[in-house]
Amino acid sequence: MQSQLALEPAGIILAGGKSSRMGRDKALLKLKGETLLQRGQRLLSEAGCNPIVVSGQNVGGVSDIYQERGPLGGLHAGLQTLLYQHPISTKPLRVLVTPVDMPKLTVCALKRLLDVDSDNPVYYQHCALPCVLSLTPDLLRYIENCLVDHDGDRSIKRLLQCFDAKPIQTDRVEQLVNTNTPAQWHDALKEELA
Repeated sequence: MQSQLALEPAGIILAGGKSSRMGRDKALLKLKGETLLQRGQRLLSEAGCNPIVVSGQNVGGVSDIYQERGPLGGLHAGLQTLLYQHPISTKPLRVLVTPVDMPKLTVCALKRLLDVDSDNPVYYQHCALPCVLSLTPDLLRYIENCLVDHDGDRSIKRLLQCFDAKPIQTDRVEQLVNTNTPAQWHDALKEELA
């Protein structure tokens, strides 16, 4: 029974940003009766992720250990939480990472990433997130080094490059659009409610 559970992917929702361009917490924006955070949790659950960790103390999730380090800091906090729950074994835990602010993301798009059989990270060619990572000592060491280096490149894109990530194609690029401003959110609402 335990080995079967270990094969389930975990999920991390990056929801710790300041939402400064939006002017309010993006995780709490509502779309069709649910917040973007609730929607993200539902999508990851329906894609088969268990457990699901939310990175971002402002929404009741885990706090960044390294403050003010952007998405990589949130990813680090989420991975540390998963590591505590699932120590690294011979078969690394696969982790599906999503940002909280993609209102058009679908379960199908997430499952496509999880269905790729690769030990390397997997992502859509047009966008670094969402992505699938393997929780390994090398990944944790890389992220720690980036976070303590104040001048280094702490982007998710750079992480994917360093771990020879596998890009996959999509003909639904609009599903991968972030909403960072009130205008982008308004456009997303118009399209969803049309």
